[in-house]
Amino acid sequence: MRHFLPKTVYEEVIHALKADLVISATTLDHLLIMTCCEKRVPIVAAVFTEEHRQQTRAKVMKCLWSAFLDEKSSHHQPALCLYTKR
Repeated sequence: MRHFLPKTVYEEVIHALKADLVISATTLDHLLIMTCCEKRVPIVAAVFTEEHRQQTRAKVMKCLWSAFLDEKSSHHQPALCLYTKR
């Protein structure tokens, strides 16, 4: 999947505008959604089709799961790390 803007651009825009909410009328990848999750900024993201929604959701869930297991992430969940090692 090609990313149209680097994640750092999303981070800078959210920071510069001190965004309390993001509305994405053209959700082309998962990066803006993930950036909002990391910054704890609510997002409303429009998708084009049911398949697009499913693919975007699957990618976001995969990235969130990785963040839960990453000790450096703000979303780190130590209990999940213990659970997955069994």
